[in-house]
Order: sequence, then structure tokens, then C-alpha cells
Amino acid sequence: MTELIKAMLVRTSNNFWEDCIPPEDVLENYPRVRTRYFRPFFNCDMKVLQRILEKMSACGLNAVLFDVGDSVRYQSRPDVGLPDALTPRQYKEILSRCRDLGLEPFPKLNFSSCHDAWLGKYSRMLSTPEYYHCCRDLIEETCEIFDGPRFFHLGMDEEDYDNQRFYEYIVIRRRSLWWNDVNFLAECVKFAGSRPWVWSDKIWHCPLSEFAANMPKYVLQSNWFYGPEFELDPEKNKQADRVKGFLDLNELGYDQLPTGSNFMYPENFPHMIDFCSKNIQRVVGYMCFPCRGCLAKYEHEYIDCANVSQKAYAQL
Repeated sequence: MTELIKAMLVRTSNNFWEDCIPPEDVLENYPRVRTRYFRPFFNCDMKVLQRILEKMSACGLNAVLFDVGDSVRYQSRPDVGLPDALTPRQYKEILSRCRDLGLEPFPKLNFSSCHDAWLGKYSRMLSTPEYYHCCRDLIEETCEIFDGPRFFHLGMDEEDYDNQRFYEYIVIRRRSLWWNDVNFLAECVKFAGSRPWVWSDKIWHCPLSEFAANMPKYVLQSNWFYGPEFELDPEKNKQADRVKGFLDLNELGYDQLPTGSNFMYPENFPHMIDFCSKNIQRVVGYMCFPCRGCLAKYEHEYIDCANVSQKAYAQL
């Protein structure tokens, strides 16, 4: 039997949100936006990263999903990585340390229009030949950097207006265009020798028949829910559709890697494992995410995430 993946998501890039510095009134009314808008410089504390990885290993976790983004100076696309980003060799050194700690590293490049500020000029070329060529090059090079990872996360979450309302440039792919692009990206990953992996938001917003007809079964699904209770009654839980997503994916026969967080509710992750272990069958693993950058001021949230994960897995 394949070992259950016990993962955490760790960011070496933070440029996945606002493509600008929003007006001061926005920053005052939405303090979280101040922590995440685009920075044109490498923003990962390497000493903090090492301590986080060591803590993950000590807590019995066995995998790490890296939000890579623009934290690498890509040889194939020098105009994407930040000027002071890591070289491919330096990133490989991080991955080697992970393996020494018993952590299998997986890459994530988020191609959702909501989370692609890291793509630079290509984030304003969606669904064009130039965009497709860039995506293919970045996927191939990232697979090389990670030495042929088992899984490759493509993101594809939150592509809507509400999550982009403070951006300068807003774009939303819909209907067949969205499906075309996610399938193109998945095929690029497959061609590069890895297995594609996505956030499962789409299943909340379309008929199950449409999802089943357009989402290949070889794409690993990470439905995510960060709330405190796994309640399916919409009268009791405004995000009941997200909880139902786990059951819908199970009904359709997809492999899943459910994802929770300690960001708002530390009880979320143990509740998620309890719910999923009782209600879904094709579970490849689980993942917890503190929803923060890898910086000293957030280190305690990563440490708490590792501790919460350790306690949650003890119930299996």
C-alpha cells in the first residue's frame, strides 16, 4: 500500500494576489491585503524555511508542497523569476534538504488568473499562444528542478471577480475556455512526466455532469475547506457547498488530497481528517496550510500547523 501523504504547503514566493499596491483606504479596511500585495523582490526567509522543514519532519509529516511562483530565476523564462530569486541550483539544494528530512517535495505553480501576479507580463496574456508557450516552458523546467516529482499542483482556484476586486487587471476565464486551459496545463504536466493536481473549486460552481465530462480522472483533486464544522446543511453553514465537494468528488470517483488550515480555526484540520476518513474512499493524503508567507513574523503559524497536523493524524 502506498504511504499516505501528510503534507504542508509552504510558500517560497508570495506574489499570488494583488498585482499592485491598493489604495490606502483598502489597506486600512482590509489589513490582510497589506500582507500579500505584489513585492518586486524575493520575500522568503531561508533560515525560517529550514526551521519549518525541520519541524515538519519532527512532527511526522512526509511531504511538502512548495508555492514556487517567481522565487526561481527560470532559465527558460528569465523574464518571470524575480531578479534576486533563487537559481535552479539553489532551489535544488532546498529540495535535497527536504529529502534528507524525509519530506517528499512537490511543486506548485498557480495558473489561476486570481493568483498569477508572479507570471509578470504573461499574467496579462491569458489564453494566447505566448501564454501557452510560457506555461509549458515553466512546467517543464520546474519538473526538471524537482527531479521528476510525482505530483505537480497547478492551482486554478478562486478565478472570480470578488477575489480580484482590488487588482488593477481583472480577468476571468469561463465555460469552455477555462476547461480548455486547465486541460492544456494538465497535459503539459503529464507530458513532463508528473501527475497534475488542482484545487477543486470548480465543482462548487458547475453541474457534476459538466465537471465529470471535462475534468480528467488522472488529475488529483484538492478540495479545500477552512471552516470549523463540516456541516452539510446550508442553513447552518454558508460554505456547505465546499464540504459537499468532498462527497461529490468521491461520488465521481476522483482521487483526493483534502486540504485544511489552521489559519482561522485550529480545529479545522482534525475535523477535516475525521470527516473525510469516514466519508470518502480515494484519499491519497491530506494537507494543512497556514496561508502565510515564509517569514519570521509568521513562523509560529507554520509551527502551529505542524503541531496541529501531528495531532490530527494521530486519530487515523
